[in-house]
Amino acid sequence: MNRRPIARTRPMTWQVIVLAVVLIAALLLVSLVVKVRPPARTLPITVTSATWAPYLSEELPGNGPLAQIATEALQGAGYQPEYSFTTWPLAQQAVDDGGALGVIAMVASPERDQRFLYSEPILELRYTLFGRADDDLSHIAERSDLSGLRVARIEGYDYWEELEQSGAEFSTYPTTEDAFAALEDGDVDLVAEDFLAGQAALDGAGYLRDGSEIAEVQPTSALTTSTMDLRMLIRDSAEGRRLRSDFNASLARYRESADYDEHLSELQQGTTAVTIQGEIFDDDDPSQRLGITPQGTPAQVLEWPHEPSDGEARVRVKVLSGPWVGRVVEIRLKDVVITDA
Repeated sequence: MNRRPIARTRPMTWQVIVLAVVLIAALLLVSLVVKVRPPARTLPITVTSATWAPYLSEELPGNGPLAQIATEALQGAGYQPEYSFTTWPLAQQAVDDGGALGVIAMVASPERDQRFLYSEPILELRYTLFGRADDDLSHIAERSDLSGLRVARIEGYDYWEELEQSGAEFSTYPTTEDAFAALEDGDVDLVAEDFLAGQAALDGAGYLRDGSEIAEVQPTSALTTSTMDLRMLIRDSAEGRRLRSDFNASLARYRESADYDEHLSELQQGTTAVTIQGEIFDDDDPSQRLGITPQGTPAQVLEWPHEPSDGEARVRVKVLSGPWVGRVVEIRLKDVVITDA
């Protein structure tokens, strides 16, 4: 009888084993990349905002830390925002009219609740009251209301409930700088503004006064301060609801990143108090010499040299006293003395 030969299984060669390992590794890598890569689609959208240092400004890198956070979250969700800067009332109106899909950023209010959608909180602001430093501000926190006091509001803002119901006499100003000028002139007793935005306005080039005579009301109370969430205001539509869902998911991921913490840190960086003495130069035309400041002239540093350098490097400062009070100028680093502790 003829027996059929027994089929033998050829042993797996080392080349096959290596190929299998490479294929498995490649599949794992592809699956990982798919998980962490942002969406392939990029949908352009128009977002409105207003100049609000230190949070938002066309003159700040990336339009400011708040805009940078929103942009990263939007891009992570597959959207490419194009920013349009205007006033807060016009920014909201653009969403209402369909000219923009969202506003970066606003607080919730009963009026907005009826017409718009909100994202999850992007970050917090701290509203507070500012007054004249030479007034006795300490007693305000002890009061149960603000009746008899004149409080300046900023156009387009929505404030905290305790202030709205405080019995104060309110007047509205188009900008923070206008409100602070009214405070210094005695036209109002207090200004309601976010703490960081108020400090930035007083130190900035747009406020052509000293600013050192204005201070936050201390101690604080529920009547004088409130923490509120800044959110993206979104058009209430099918497109807006998709944007809200995509943005919230991407924002939640981005909040866990070191970049998010870095942007928050940027907001907390205040100005540095210094004294200056020496030649000063025009901020718009640094080649133009303006004159010499007296010894010990107080100033606030707005921008240090970007890299370590010698004493000839220029520093941007706002002069707080003397013949150049309120002016933003440049001065050599060697002519600046830090007075902060």
